Amino acid sequence: MTKEKTKNPKSKEQPPKTRQLKSAGYKSFRLQKKVKHPINQRVPLGGFQIFRELLKTLRRHWWAFLGISLIYGVLNLLLVQGLGGFDVQSARQNLQSVFDGGPNAFGNAIGVFTEFFSGSRSLNNDVAGVYQFILLIIMSLALIWMFRHAQDGEKLRVRDGLYRGMTSLIPFLLVYLVIGLQLLPLVLGTYLFAIVGPGAYSVNGAEIIAWSITLFLLAILSLYMLVSSIFALYIVSLPAVTPMTALRSARKLVKYRRLLIVRRFLVLPVILAVLMLVLMVPPILFAPPVAVVTFFIVSMLLLPLGHGFMFGLYKELIDEAK
Repeated sequence: MTKEKTKNPKSKEQPPKTRQLKSAGYKSFRLQKKVKHPINQRVPLGGFQIFRELLKTLRRHWWAFLGISLIYGVLNLLLVQGLGGFDVQSARQNLQSVFDGGPNAFGNAIGVFTEFFSGSRSLNNDVAGVYQFILLIIMSLALIWMFRHAQDGEKLRVRDGLYRGMTSLIPFLLVYLVIGLQLLPLVLGTYLFAIVGPGAYSVNGAEIIAWSITLFLLAILSLYMLVSSIFALYIVSLPAVTPMTALRSARKLVKYRRLLIVRRFLVLPVILAVLMLVLMVPPILFAPPVAVVTFFIVSMLLLPLGHGFMFGLYKELIDEAK
């Protein structure tokens, strides 16, 4: 009897293994070669186009957004600024000094814009700060819920935004805390620059330049982190999304596109500054009583405009990543 030859499975020819190269990627704050982006780095809509789409959304659902804005404006007036409202005389003096020119013209202009965005009169600083933080969180969640459902074509109600938008309160606060920690480099740089910067008596030109560069680098560090974390606020407001998941998703969303997103960011303060100048400067100079009413209207619209613009940019990034 002849022995049957046993087949050796190893004797079969196997296809050669293909070598897989590791995909290239950037590492933060390191000098390296330019990497070909695996995704399209262009955002379809520009900043002004996003703002135009925001105005269309506000016009379609004007009653709901007006109700939220009115609630925010009245509570902000009563709890934060007080019934004294906007200090027209101080703003008028700063405007006159800006028009007159002089060495302090730039500082006075900054002071005018600070008053426009915050109001120069307020209640007790500690109490007003707590109330302002609470109002900011509650109204932000309500507005984010309303903008998200406005994109789906649903009928919006003020009550739904205030009730149903609060379901993600704790995750939203945790992401907000992370954003506060990411602002620490900027706060530290500003504090050090204020102490040992141009205001110090024993500081020469070289030290001023060194501290200015330090402040700039720390500000860039905070901005780098905030570019992604700001979108985590909109992601974490989705059902069953944890803060860490939202932060990781936001980092993936802005990957390779941070500079383009910053350029879109800059459109919003430019639009708001022009809006404040057009609506506030004429009443302050020529009709002070009207300026108080105008300031109330503008202050209650700033938060919806800001969240609407950022949510529109967030949706554009989501659509582009698909």
